[in-house]
Amino acid sequence: MLKQYKKALNITLVLLLTAILINELTVNYIKDNGLNDVINTNLAQSLPNIELPDLNGELRNLKEWSGKPMIINFWATWCAPCLREIPLLKNFKDQNSNFNLIGIAVDRELPVLRYAQEMQIDYPVLIGQMQAMNAAQEFGVNVYALPFTVFTVANGSTLGVYTGELHQEQLDEISKIIEDYDANEITLAQAQNRFSSI
Repeated sequence: MLKQYKKALNITLVLLLTAILINELTVNYIKDNGLNDVINTNLAQSLPNIELPDLNGELRNLKEWSGKPMIINFWATWCAPCLREIPLLKNFKDQNSNFNLIGIAVDRELPVLRYAQEMQIDYPVLIGQMQAMNAAQEFGVNVYALPFTVFTVANGSTLGVYTGELHQEQLDEISKIIEDYDANEITLAQAQNRFSSI
């Protein structure tokens, strides 16, 4: 019985590591080949009507958080880059009250609940497996490499999608773009163009 358990555990670990490797390679391929521009050209122009359950099982609509620029982060508990960027996003949210941060976990409920409690995630997290992927499609995202993050301006217009792990430099650049847009220094098209060059 112990041998079967060890074998099953080894197979599970190999599959998990393979999934992580494939995800990393996909994200790198997207960045190295300029496919972020392709992803951003198919985006929904405004915030879609997306409803998913939150950590309490309550059905929530993304539009509940409109009125401020939104950072909508798609992630999973099995995705190492996702887990690395969550503390950065939490810190950014704490220092920038003019943004709404929403997580969309492309995952099963129990691992998400455990991780959210362990990390003391203090922003809304919506959960879904296929439903979360459908939400990504509503935004016009058809390349599924996690993490990816959708940015909107306060009126709900989509600024762009950043594919891969976010770092402070990207958040600062995107924040500046949104700040310039909010100050009417640039148009939405100019903001989207600047975003696509990040």
